[in-house]
Order: sequence, then C-alpha cells, then structure tokens
Amino acid sequence: MEAETSTMRHLITERFENHEYVYEDFHSEFDLYKQGNKSRHDFYCDMATLFHGHQDLMAALKTLLTGSTEN
Repeated sequence: MEAETSTMRHLITERFENHEYVYEDFHSEFDLYKQGNKSRHDFYCDMATLFHGHQDLMAALKTLLTGSTEN
C-alpha cells in the first residue's frame, strides 16, 4: 500500500501544483482514514468532491483503497 500511496501523492502534487490545498486536504483526510477516524466510504466521497473531473485520480484512489485495478 505504501507504493500506491506514494504514487497517489505524486500524481496529486503534479496535477494540482498551483492548488496546494488539494494536496493538503488529501493528506489530512487520508491520515484520518488510516488512523480509523474516517470510514472508507466517507473518505472516498470526500475525495470524489475534491477530485471532481479527474477520473484518473479516482481510479488511482480506488486502486489504493481496494488493491484492485478493476472498475
């Protein structure tokens, strides 16, 4: 999962280099999820809002959360 997390963070950093808040929101929400303070469903829904219009990031997030490359 660490490799997927690193890849996801890199994608977000590159994509939103002029919108630092996106990376910061992802990072803080992901930490809440990893610590068990946010459900997978809630985290996914929050990221769907944050990544609206970026289906590739949503696909990468799904892979990160499920370990699956299927849609």
